[in-house]
Amino acid sequence: ATIDAGVIRCYARNSWICLYITFLRSIQAALAAKDFLDIYLYEISGSNTFVGKVESTRGLVRLLFLVPVGMMTDRCDRRRLLQVVSLFKVVPMVLCIIGITTDSVPLLWPALVLLAVSNQASSQ
Repeated sequence: ATIDAGVIRCYARNSWICLYITFLRSIQAALAAKDFLDIYLYEISGSNTFVGKVESTRGLVRLLFLVPVGMMTDRCDRRRLLQVVSLFKVVPMVLCIIGITTDSVPLLWPALVLLAVSNQASSQ
């Protein structure tokens, strides 16, 4: 019983995709860790009000997209949806990395909003 070369290539490709998604999820978890993010936002802004606005925005965005994203996950192919969400997560992750390395608040705010939307889609 031999294994077809196409099956091996498909398995290898799927393994790389899983590794890529796991890598993105670990970076996302590190960036979005509640305590770390709140402390960091306070350090660069010096304002608890700003931290509250960012966290409120993230919460409201998640609430706003809860029903539409839930409907989308019910109607779309789960495999295709996970592929699109994984690609969609690249944009906020890159913005977060650039925003953190440059201490840029204007980059962090939209990055965290986009991250909230993509998290909503992946958690359905």
